[in-house]
Amino acid sequence: MGNLCSLAKELCFPPAPTITIEDIPDMARKVVLITGANSGIGKETARILLIRNANVWMACRDTARGKTALKDLKDPT
Repeated sequence: MGNLCSLAKELCFPPAPTITIEDIPDMARKVVLITGANSGIGKETARILLIRNANVWMACRDTARGKTALKDLKDPT
């Protein structure tokens, strides 16, 4: 039973990430194209790379959702 609980815990609660924002070097003068940048992992990746000074290009299927995501990323909140 203990092995089953351990397996369930590993599947439901992944380990803490080993890479943090501080591990990413300064991306000044780098251009990054992110597909699906209007939500989820793509949007979070865009946010992190913007923090690290990258020139981020967002590729989104839905223009309206892309504009909303761009507005969200530009707000410093």
